[in-house]
Amino acid sequence: MAMEQTALLWALLDTREFGEVKRLRPERIDLVALHPSLGVTMIVHSITQGLRKGDEEAIDTIQWLLSLGASFLQKCNNSRCRHSMWKADNKDATIVTVTYACHSAVSYVAAWKSLLSQRKEDWSRVQAYLTKVLRCFTAQSEALPQARISIRQGIVDLWERCLMDTSSQDLTFNTADGEVTAHSHVLAQASPVVAAMLSSPMKEGQKCLIEVKDASSNSVSLFLELLYTCSTKLDPDYQMVLQALDVAHRWQVEVVVTILADLLQGMITDESFVAIAEHSVLKGLENLKTAARRFGAESAAVQAAAWGTHFASGPGWGISLLQDTLPHDSLSSVEAQLREGRLTKTVLQLFPDAPSPEASMPVKRRRL
Repeated sequence: MAMEQTALLWALLDTREFGEVKRLRPERIDLVALHPSLGVTMIVHSITQGLRKGDEEAIDTIQWLLSLGASFLQKCNNSRCRHSMWKADNKDATIVTVTYACHSAVSYVAAWKSLLSQRKEDWSRVQAYLTKVLRCFTAQSEALPQARISIRQGIVDLWERCLMDTSSQDLTFNTADGEVTAHSHVLAQASPVVAAMLSSPMKEGQKCLIEVKDASSNSVSLFLELLYTCSTKLDPDYQMVLQALDVAHRWQVEVVVTILADLLQGMITDESFVAIAEHSVLKGLENLKTAARRFGAESAAVQAAAWGTHFASGPGWGISLLQDTLPHDSLSSVEAQLREGRLTKTVLQLFPDAPSPEASMPVKRRRL
């Protein structure tokens, strides 16, 4: 599956289908893979594809790759492949070229900026784009995310066998629909909260039994698979991922919180937006908040709900104005959100310009 998702990513970058990239499964992408023919990194290739127009979609893709753990210091191979640009009205006199060989994303951008600054032609648009790319790198270095590394499949298989070896497991999670087991020493090392529970004189410590009645067995299994192997054989929907996120966040297992938050970025739809956005705000997950805000800004259904909240108790005429532009499913979702008041104050924090529920409510008159 990792090879399949990685191949799809290269195909989307090759054809500049940036809008489709985030629909891929982030946990199944080999972020250190080099382009099969050019030998360039994913970030370098994204930069190159954005040079043509300097568009924001390329910047968004670069930020997304960085948020997943792609490194702007990873180097291309020593291929002689190169990228050239020129002015349409005079190619021979204006052509500029940079080879990829052994460049990291940082040095690649620096090479372009240095070369273009020496030219007489107007390359200001490209220079502005390259400056935005460098700002992405600066922002990422300030965030100091947990580094991703590539490990051999055999190591993952070893940890998977440990997870599947129920005979050696001594910790039981009593979930909403059944029991799930794990190794107490692994959970104690991963979670200070679980470690405290297991060392207490309460039943958690005495019986190695932890109640997780607000989560399904599948969501707890997803949490454990990611903790043990950083991968999963499940095909979770957003609701299962959100339950697993609740567990990981409650028990302060930050590495799993990060993985699940990254996974949720690719699961945001009109249907899932409210739930995912609320979790992103309440849990302070900045990358997920950014992804939700970006989706909400581009979704007609979400915008209608955000700006139309004040129609929730009215006749619903605000919705009728959107009937010609919104798909039926999205329209139904919007109507449900308005009638049920599902765009809460928490979600509306993502859209500071949207009218607040209080400001949108009609003034009540007091009978004298």
